[in-house]
Amino acid sequence: MSFLKRVFGSQRRRRVPAASTALERFEPRHLLSGGISGSVSRGRRATFFDADGTRVTVILRGPGTGALTPAALNGSSTGLLDSLVLTGTTSRSSLTIRTRGGSVAGTTINELTINGANGQSNVLGKLLAGGLSLNEGGEFTVNGSVSQAALGEVGKDSQVKINGSVSHLQTGVVRTGANLNVTSNLARLTASSLGSGAVVNSQTIGVMDVRGQVNHATITAGSGGIHSASFGSLLDSTITGANINSIAVAGDMLRSKLIANIESGTDGEFGTMDDTVASSTVVGKINAVKVSGETKDSDGNLNQIVASGDVGSVSGRGITSATAPKVWKYAASSFIKLKVAQESGRATGYYDSQIWIAVFGQEIATPGPGVIPPVGKSYYLVADQLESGKPVPISTAGLQPGSGTPDQAILPSSTLAAWDGKLSLPVPPPGQQFTGRIVISVGAPIQAQVTTSNGTVSAPSSGSLTDPSNGTIYDFLEFTVTNFNGVPNLDIDTSQVDAFGLPMKLEFFQDAAGKKPFNYSFTGTTTTGSNIITGIPDTTKLSQGDAVTGAGVPTGSTIQSITNSTATSTGSIVLNNNLTKTGTSVSFTAAAGGPVGVKATRESVLNGANSNSLLSFLISEISSSTNVEAVRPFLESYANQPVAGAVQATGAINNLTFTSQQLIQILSPNHGLATGDVVTVSGVNGVPGANGTFVVTVVDSNNFTLNGTTGSGSFTGGGVWSQGTITGASNAGPIVITTSSTAGLANGDLVKIEGILGNTAANGLFTISNVTATSFTLVNSQGNGAYTMGGVWSVYQNPPIRLVSPKDVVEALSSPASLNPLNNYYNQTIDDFFLKYYTGTIGTHTGGGKTFSLVSSASGSAITYSGQTTQVGNNYVLRLNATTGTTAEKAVNYDLYYPFFNTNLPDASAYTPIFYVAGATAPTWIVTAGQQYESASQMIFACDAVFADNNARGMTGTSSVVMGDLEDSISAAINRGIILSDSSTWGDQGTWFQSTTANGGIYNYWVQYWHQTGLTYGDQSYAFPYDDKFGASTNLNQNNVGMATITLGKWSNSQTATRTLFKNFPANGNQGGQVTLTAKVAGAGGPTGTVTFYIDGTPINSSNASSAPPLQPVTIDANGEATITATMPALPDGSNTHTYTVTAVYSGDANNLPSIASHKLKLEGS
Repeated sequence: MSFLKRVFGSQRRRRVPAASTALERFEPRHLLSGGISGSVSRGRRATFFDADGTRVTVILRGPGTGALTPAALNGSSTGLLDSLVLTGTTSRSSLTIRTRGGSVAGTTINELTINGANGQSNVLGKLLAGGLSLNEGGEFTVNGSVSQAALGEVGKDSQVKINGSVSHLQTGVVRTGANLNVTSNLARLTASSLGSGAVVNSQTIGVMDVRGQVNHATITAGSGGIHSASFGSLLDSTITGANINSIAVAGDMLRSKLIANIESGTDGEFGTMDDTVASSTVVGKINAVKVSGETKDSDGNLNQIVASGDVGSVSGRGITSATAPKVWKYAASSFIKLKVAQESGRATGYYDSQIWIAVFGQEIATPGPGVIPPVGKSYYLVADQLESGKPVPISTAGLQPGSGTPDQAILPSSTLAAWDGKLSLPVPPPGQQFTGRIVISVGAPIQAQVTTSNGTVSAPSSGSLTDPSNGTIYDFLEFTVTNFNGVPNLDIDTSQVDAFGLPMKLEFFQDAAGKKPFNYSFTGTTTTGSNIITGIPDTTKLSQGDAVTGAGVPTGSTIQSITNSTATSTGSIVLNNNLTKTGTSVSFTAAAGGPVGVKATRESVLNGANSNSLLSFLISEISSSTNVEAVRPFLESYANQPVAGAVQATGAINNLTFTSQQLIQILSPNHGLATGDVVTVSGVNGVPGANGTFVVTVVDSNNFTLNGTTGSGSFTGGGVWSQGTITGASNAGPIVITTSSTAGLANGDLVKIEGILGNTAANGLFTISNVTATSFTLVNSQGNGAYTMGGVWSVYQNPPIRLVSPKDVVEALSSPASLNPLNNYYNQTIDDFFLKYYTGTIGTHTGGGKTFSLVSSASGSAITYSGQTTQVGNNYVLRLNATTGTTAEKAVNYDLYYPFFNTNLPDASAYTPIFYVAGATAPTWIVTAGQQYESASQMIFACDAVFADNNARGMTGTSSVVMGDLEDSISAAINRGIILSDSSTWGDQGTWFQSTTANGGIYNYWVQYWHQTGLTYGDQSYAFPYDDKFGASTNLNQNNVGMATITLGKWSNSQTATRTLFKNFPANGNQGGQVTLTAKVAGAGGPTGTVTFYIDGTPINSSNASSAPPLQPVTIDANGEATITATMPALPDGSNTHTYTVTAVYSGDANNLPSIASHKLKLEGS
């Protein structure tokens, strides 16, 4: 009799019940009750049959014992095998589990545990159980090392835990969510496939062979890395290790990541800017990757290879430059040092501990010509999140609102003192950009809100009167860090495109110590009295704005424009100063790394009493200009902080409807008006006839109608009304305004008049004189008719807290139909331009019949593009075509669209566009960019939509670059007042900003101001988006920058620092209740001046921040104190508490600098 027959006897011939065809793999197996043995030990076997007839044999050889535990229900055996636990085993022990027969091969178990003998690290020699599979949620645990372990399938969400090493781990299919974890060394792993969510984890993986598919799996090796791994296919999976020697994929590798010695950052993703090096003692190298199948999916997604060290060969039959994985070697180790410091001591009047820095931006794919990058991930930097002395980018998506408030999350800032010289800009992966802002504020951090759902940062908006950061003194720089295949490039500008708040100087250096500037030596020919250096062999390293030194070059000379050298001709540069020597082959040096920025003091720019201030410049232009009304609108840039000189009755518009007679009816609860009152309505959207000045008829306490109106359109929100306080405006020069009160006004104040009918020349911004109790005079004004009714006035803070560009003023308006003069500034100029190059008549206008021509080198060669205004569908365009080149190149239409559409028409009372065709819609690419509602003037100030190099229009390659250059040139010419001049003269800066040109002095006076002598380094500025066109902007751009420095300039040459603090600040407040705020100013010689109080950036005199607006600003008393009592507004809907940021801004005086106090105020509901 055989050995098997002796052991099993007649049991081997026992009849087996038929298996149920409904049984599926991993379902629990019913065992014959007579076949279970409760224990196994050396020399003893256990055998049984499961419900489908599979015979199971358990054999333990060597030391140890085991216990089989059947599952039980309500105290009775269910016939289910629950666990097998071995104890006392050693490296000489082996466990064999054999299966045979049955309708479903193999058997399953819930728990298999091996506990070795005391003191044994190697607890099992072999586990041979290829027919044993782990049930769903099952566990196989080895508390020690094992030489060989062979299992069947690893069930869904099950766990294999080897608390030691294993020489060879062999499994079948590793199901969804299963986890194979080896705490030490996994010398070899063989598996059939890895399912979705499967995890393999070990300190070291020697050889890994998965013959089938690896799908959505994670394979992680620790400090020992991975020697070699081969897969049938690799899909949506991540493989990480300290080092990876080789990866081979027989089939497709799609959307997967190979990571060496890199940890994902706060965004939880590899290959992004916030990745960090896992270990500084590990190289982090990937030697070889070979893929035999596809590497790019149908949606264009590529694999990623990220390593802290080098990356070797990446090869395969299907790999081309278009399908190769994105490789980032030497990742997460490159930073560009950014040093922020005060010019000297307390140049700003603040200590470093009171100066705040917020750094934030998006990581995006570097866009190519005609390519719009997708929205990227947003990150921020703070001083308390460093690794190896470098800032770690933190995802903004994790920011949350403060506890107990309905506010959005606020972007964190760190003080200059907290950074302590450790601020650096991280370099993103190759092919990526990190682009954003560096916002510097004094006295208080900015209140930049973050949208919790997607982490988008709402940067401070200078033009918005309700921006939460309005009550803070700040300025910013814009930066872009680009990784060009391992070469970091840094671009930063000290921009006045949006606003001005702080004087700053920017410089680049080649070394991290800031000792080696970016200087470039060149030679050229000079002529005394000329400002042109000719005969320059190579101009490629020269940039507009570079400071130039050399024989015969006056101090402070900078490059204004460049004529580039070619292979056959030398180049030349134009300087801002005339040369004092004649010579050939003269040596020069260009400072290509700055300095750039504003060198004037803050006080000299902002204080209207100073001759160099923006206000003084504009008043001087108004006094001398032949077109006063071309200049006056730019006073808006100075008049950006309204204060209440006289409290006027105002109200919000909750709804707007039409009566049966089509009169416009306004819902404004508890308006307090009487029939016959005059109101001025502004900011209404959707009903163009609602904005203006009207006599009202009261319907009831909540509603009134606007006499003489005819309703049309559909109300879409917005709008406020103000009750006029002006009773007269003389039809004379200058105009005298009669008003019910002049409380709060003084000679020299800047005042805005709105809503006057009849003598409409009285509307606008004016400085005033001859203030009496009931009247004041508008300086440099001339009446144009008899006053009939209406009019409100408001006075503006002088000096303001900041200057705001016309671009931001217009962007903050609620409607393209706004009557704001800047919103309609370029309307006539646009029509004059399109009409000049139109042949024929349109309406009552006759075209000039001219042909427009413009030279562009954007294609790589100087080509002339010419054409005329023509109609395309319902739109008119200036259609330009190349005059040279191939037939195909000449056939490309470069269309500059007429910028008036049915979505952005001006108010009919302001202007009627000549070329507008009823129903004309904005092109799709403008709608895609969300710019179809911008007024035509906004498009020019902001260089947006029609006047932008908009990649969304569908043009690609060279044609996209050419179209952008043509648009840039035209919008730059309009801003500089030269659009009606011959384009061949556009590069001559001597023709810019002239009131005698054909357009009658219509140009951007804000830009002209910033290019005034002495304000900026080299008299160069970046004051509108295309100020770099023809050479005038100040952005610095260099590869391999070692350090960038930002120096905060002096605020004043005569004023001394002050300190403003709140006194007896209230613990909290109640909605609808009153709060009293007192600010105390400490400074030299008893400070005088005023304090303006803000709640979340809104002046308390605004109805948005107080239901009973008090007078502001508040004059400080002999004790240096200013006090205001305000009635708190209602809380946001659905909230019980709301925490406000309250700031008090001291204006400064002749001897004292401005300063700011900041405090949190918790408002509670009733």
